[in-house]
Amino acid sequence: MTVGMNTHLASGLLVAGVLAVASASAGPIPKYRVKVTVAQHRDVSKLKTYSWLPAHSLARPDLDAQIGAAIDREMAAVGMTKVDGAAGDALVTYVSMTRTDVKVNVEPIAKDVWPQYPVGTLIVSLLDPDSLEPMVQLRADRIIGAVPLESTASGMIADMFKRYPARRRH
Repeated sequence: MTVGMNTHLASGLLVAGVLAVASASAGPIPKYRVKVTVAQHRDVSKLKTYSWLPAHSLARPDLDAQIGAAIDREMAAVGMTKVDGAAGDALVTYVSMTRTDVKVNVEPIAKDVWPQYPVGTLIVSLLDPDSLEPMVQLRADRIIGAVPLESTASGMIADMFKRYPARRRH
């Protein structure tokens, strides 16, 4: 029985250690901003066409369609043309997630209870069609809930593409 308990305790400590290392290596949680990352030695001004990479689908197909349409609109605004299949200079995909942030630097609203608020993260990636390595990643983190999610997502996408490198005008 002691061996079983020790094995259980050891595996629990191992999991806790892995989580601690993963959290430490993940770095600080991003704040509410837009971040654009371009792969080194990539001239994104040469990208002229893109195709969609099939990815996850949201639980709300209407929101998924609106996000896709907003990305298409912004891709066109930066001078890129959508093509069918995987024939584009880049493959485009996105991922979204939500998290709950806690404001611990204020007075608690009750004993050991601090204000919480939902935060949405949206990441749009332009991938190399051959290697699937990211060429450009656009990320926005924003507090959500005060306005409809569709408006928030559309605004996040517009803000991300304002910082798109090599932005061209038609």
